[in-house]
Amino acid sequence: MRKLIFTLTVLLAFGCALNAQPRSAGLRFGFTGVEAAYQHYLGSVSFFEVDLGTDFVGADGFKASGVFNWELAHPSWGLNGYWTWYAGIGVSTGYVNAYKAAPKPGFMLAAVAQVACEYEFSFPLAISLDLRPEFGYQFKDKHYYDAGWLGFVPTLAVKYKF
Repeated sequence: MRKLIFTLTVLLAFGCALNAQPRSAGLRFGFTGVEAAYQHYLGSVSFFEVDLGTDFVGADGFKASGVFNWELAHPSWGLNGYWTWYAGIGVSTGYVNAYKAAPKPGFMLAAVAQVACEYEFSFPLAISLDLRPEFGYQFKDKHYYDAGWLGFVPTLAVKYKF
C-alpha cells in the first residue's frame, strides 16, 4: 500500500510540474514538407521540440524529429512582442526518399542542428524562422542522406503558446 501511495504521489507531482511549464503547438512549413510541432519548456531557458510530418523530396514520406534547444538571446527590438534566438541539437528519423534521380525509399537516421529566431506576439501566438540541417544515413540505399542539406532553407513555423 505504501508503494502505491508513493507511486501515485510521484505521478501527481510529475503531472503538476509538467502542467506548470510553458508549451506551444503549431505547424512548420518548409521546402521539404509540413510538420506538426510541439515545444515543451524544461526550465527557464531550455526546451524540447518534437516534430512529426511529411517529407516530399522525391516522393511522399514521413519524418519525426526531436531537438533540445537553448535560448541564446532576447533582443528588444522595440515592438510589443517578445523576441527569442535559440539553437539546439537532436535526432531525426523517418521513411524517406534520397534526393537522387532514381529514388529508393527507405529508413533514415540523422543528427540535427537547429538555429532559429522567434517572435511571440502580445497574445499567445508566435512565429519563427529556423534553419535545421540534418546529417545522416539512409539505410536502404546505404548512403549519406542527401536531402538533409535542404535544412539550410529557412522554415516558417506558426505556434500557439499555452
